[in-house]
Order: sequence, then C-alpha cells, then structure tokens
Amino acid sequence: MAYHALVEFASPREQPWTAQQVKFSAHGPDGASVSLVVDLLNDACDGPRAGIPAVIWQVVALAATSAGDVGITYATPAP
Repeated sequence: MAYHALVEFASPREQPWTAQQVKFSAHGPDGASVSLVVDLLNDACDGPRAGIPAVIWQVVALAATSAGDVGITYATPAP
C-alpha cells in the first residue's frame, strides 16, 4: 500500500510561509483510493487551526524541509 502526503503552503497577508492544507492519500490492496484533507489554518487564516494532532505537524515539517529547496522556510507551530 502506498501513502502520500501533499502539503500546500501559503503566505497569507504577506506573512512568512505557512502550511495551509495537507492531503493524505493511499491506494488499498483492492486498488481503491482514499484521501483525507486537513485544513491547517484557522478560519481567519492568521494562525494554525486548534486541535491538529502533533503527528500531522510532523508530516508537514518533513514536507517543509524539502520545500526549503524552493525558498520556503517554515517552523512548526508551538503547542
């Protein structure tokens, strides 16, 4: 089974880059695909959404590491 995570970054209101959304997807043994989309910014788009599990932020931080290759710098939100 293959798992994928795609993280979208944004710079709301000309602030530093932040993770906006992450989409997890997988294909099961039967070939069917499933996905889960998590909005990471709060409704005002001025900070992280409350209640996001730490493991999701770990995935986002891994994606941000490779995003640094294109000039995006990122820090995981403080709990």
